[in-house]
Amino acid sequence: MIVLFLVIYMMKRISKRITNYLIKTGIIPSTERSVYDYCVEMTIVMGISYLVFFILSFLFKEVSTSLVFLISFSIFRKTLGGYHANNYYICSIMTLLTYLFFIFILKCFPSIFNYSFFIIIISCILIIVLSPKQHKNKPFTSKQLILFKIISKLTAFAVLTFTIITKIYAESIVNTKLFFSMSYGIGLSVFALIISYIERRKNDEEIVSIS
Repeated sequence: MIVLFLVIYMMKRISKRITNYLIKTGIIPSTERSVYDYCVEMTIVMGISYLVFFILSFLFKEVSTSLVFLISFSIFRKTLGGYHANNYYICSIMTLLTYLFFIFILKCFPSIFNYSFFIIIISCILIIVLSPKQHKNKPFTSKQLILFKIISKLTAFAVLTFTIITKIYAESIVNTKLFFSMSYGIGLSVFALIISYIERRKNDEEIVSIS
């Protein structure tokens, strides 16, 4: 915990120094200091997160699987919505932990690769039915809500169709490890979606009970 606080303190110091430099050189106005402090700090934290991600992928010799996981997760995470952490530090830590769990499964439980098709099919169906779900920590605008609804459902339908066709006609030549990487990325996005859905249902029930 102490290490975490030290890291946060260092990130804030670095971001403030960068912001001060941008103000002194006239690149940004001093009136927007707080906004740029936040943006610079978030950029540094996310940049370090991605750097750690790629270093670990090389160390574990799982570069291709890690890229498939990251791409499939990123594509759906943005449009599905779902649970979001209170700040980007917690978000980065949670993402790193889920990635380490992903590596753990790859190394220790390869038999789960056989369930990849099932995971993707169930995940896509849930996306089509439930998405998107905005969270209080990252709300959507009305335009984003409409756009993300269309994109998420169309993407899920496309992946679902691809998965079924692959299962029927090309299962024997599929790289099950890469397919699991895709299923893990999509499944993780759906897990965040389900958590947000449960939270919303719970809040709605509390409102009804109070009224």
